[in-house]
Amino acid sequence: MTLPDSAPRADHTEASEVVLKALAEGGSLILVGIKAANRWRFRLVRDESTLADLPSEEDRQGVEFRSESEWVDSWQEALNLLHKYPWHRLHALQVHPHFRREIWAAVQNRAARERREDNWVRW
Repeated sequence: MTLPDSAPRADHTEASEVVLKALAEGGSLILVGIKAANRWRFRLVRDESTLADLPSEEDRQGVEFRSESEWVDSWQEALNLLHKYPWHRLHALQVHPHFRREIWAAVQNRAARERREDNWVRW
């Protein structure tokens, strides 16, 4: 699945694919990937642009509503990007079929460490 033209791309010739899209009230985390030469590269996009509707300019001042990580070259590095956030507690909207097992194992592992098995049902 290719992201729309406004979505992040590694460059103008390679299309990113959504690996995981997790939603929360006010934002999303999207792990995107590019497969080239039988290797995947990953980037995390954090979008909290809905928070731009905060009541006052003062509340919005200095807040970064959208960010993209650098590209990483391994699944473990991609998980490290995700683990900066409570992604496993969010609502999974989209999971790339190739990464279903890896993502499910990461959710179980993270939830088990937090002893929060209730998250498994949502995933």
